[in-house]
Amino acid sequence: MNLESAMKLLESYGIKILGKSAFYDTEPWGLEHQANFINMVIKTETDLEPQVLVTLCGEVERQLGRID
Repeated sequence: MNLESAMKLLESYGIKILGKSAFYDTEPWGLEHQANFINMVIKTETDLEPQVLVTLCGEVERQLGRID
């Protein structure tokens, strides 16, 4: 599953995962003609600046095939 792969990639960048939620189903918003999303929340620890972390998360999404 991409969420598990995303967590492994984040860890490979030195981000420590402290906890995670269960997976949950979310209906698409704005693009109703697609399948539901599977989401989760993770609690992390990192020395990265917030904007660097956001950029890194976007890179992880791209590595796992997200298309904007």
